[in-house]
Amino acid sequence: FELNKGSVFCTCLQTDLLKTLAAIERDVRPDVVLIEATGVARTSDLAPVFDQPAVAGRFAIQANLCLVDAESFTRVAAFFRPAQDQVRLADALLITKPDLVPADELVRLRGVLAEMNPQAPLAVVQYGRLPEGFLAGLTHVHRAAPSDEQPPESIVAITVNPPGPVSFASFERAIEALGERLLRFKGHLDFGDGLRFVGDRDNGRLTAWPPARPDVKSGVTVIAWQIDRLELAMHFEGHLEPLA
Repeated sequence: FELNKGSVFCTCLQTDLLKTLAAIERDVRPDVVLIEATGVARTSDLAPVFDQPAVAGRFAIQANLCLVDAESFTRVAAFFRPAQDQVRLADALLITKPDLVPADELVRLRGVLAEMNPQAPLAVVQYGRLPEGFLAGLTHVHRAAPSDEQPPESIVAITVNPPGPVSFASFERAIEALGERLLRFKGHLDFGDGLRFVGDRDNGRLTAWPPARPDVKSGVTVIAWQIDRLELAMHFEGHLEPLA
């Protein structure tokens, strides 16, 4: 059954969702119903929907599962609030595509998710192979949607853009000093010989390459966690040394 006029978590689609659930219960009578939201859904608790007269007493929420793409989550979570909301509101977290990232990056991702939602059981899966009994042991817990009054984001991003050329060694020290708080970085900086591309580490070494295009702009986007955005900016301001 496809509902393609909006998110199932939006009140604009609630009537269609109720009609569809009633049809499923009447015509299919399944043991389990899986409701798959889009990857951009701002998740909220669907429990009130199941209290509506059309479906009351016929369905119960077992769990809210969140699939976390191991390769892309830390790239987008700092800029895309729904990605963080989906993790925080989940009853269980499933890391997918673990074979596409290095082992140390997978360890770091597990730490990020455990901090964002310490109550949710976590499993790493490949091709949908879940640990035996994982789903059966889940229960749904109501979690209120995040509000603007919440503490700062777990994952933050800044753009580092010094006014002139900087020492490559000082940039390397700034990256090293962040340790496990650093998730990703990518961009272009001038180390005295024109703009160079710098990105996530290659075989444990920070390297710089000429930019792929001549029209690129200076600036490096840094994504980190367990650190305030202002503190992260001041970290680079204190470490980067301008070239004479």
